[in-house]
Amino acid sequence: MAVSVVIVNYRTPELTMAAVESALAQSEAVEVIVVDNASGDDSVSRLKALGGRVILIESSENIGFGRANNLGVERACQEFVFLLNSDALLHAGCLGKLLAYWTTLDRPGILAPAVYLADGKTLQPDAQGPFPTVWGLITRKSAAHDTSLTPDWVSGCAMLMRREDFLAVGGFDSEIFMYYEDVVLCHAIRGRGLGVQRCLDAAVTHLGGKSIARSSDRKKVYYQAQDIMLRRLGEPSWAIALVRLLRIPYQLLQRLRSF
Repeated sequence: MAVSVVIVNYRTPELTMAAVESALAQSEAVEVIVVDNASGDDSVSRLKALGGRVILIESSENIGFGRANNLGVERACQEFVFLLNSDALLHAGCLGKLLAYWTTLDRPGILAPAVYLADGKTLQPDAQGPFPTVWGLITRKSAAHDTSLTPDWVSGCAMLMRREDFLAVGGFDSEIFMYYEDVVLCHAIRGRGLGVQRCLDAAVTHLGGKSIARSSDRKKVYYQAQDIMLRRLGEPSWAIALVRLLRIPYQLLQRLRSF
């Protein structure tokens, strides 16, 4: 089985080049599609120089993580697609192990490898979990140590699926610029009666949080995505309004700290 690897780049040329090289080292990756989100640096020229199995898509503007991945999957030619963050590295044999495990599963929809932190040894605690709820957000109940092999959702930093399944649910939610698009996607895939699983024999290392540098910018994008995610998961509007209200003190505190 062959795989199209999709990577989104936004002003992280060094990291993206490393991610691409880790993908090219996988024999199952017959093409590596890189979508550049109008980086405006030397990313495009460096990626063009790779040639071979690397296909570059240039967006005229920064359309966000989800929509850029959608462009890459639409361009993909293989049955399977593997979405890989630009700040993540595939370990040796990752794709082969995932594909082998896929064949043992009943109605698989999304399969994720183990996701390690930058040390390559510590599992990332928030790379999977149960679907978020308004009550969980209000009480700040953490699911960071969920170790299930069949969680509700897995991180979009590294996930394998059939191209047709991704496209059948409309890909990543086009209203979400970044964050929680993986949760919404897993919810939609589960809605088709397909499973979401993890295979800990396969692995990636995820450095994390490199595409938006300023904390204030990240928080704004994060909260916007969180509201959309809660709507998609069926939370009532009054409950989402309550979450927004409870955010205000934290947002004010953050603004004061920025002065």
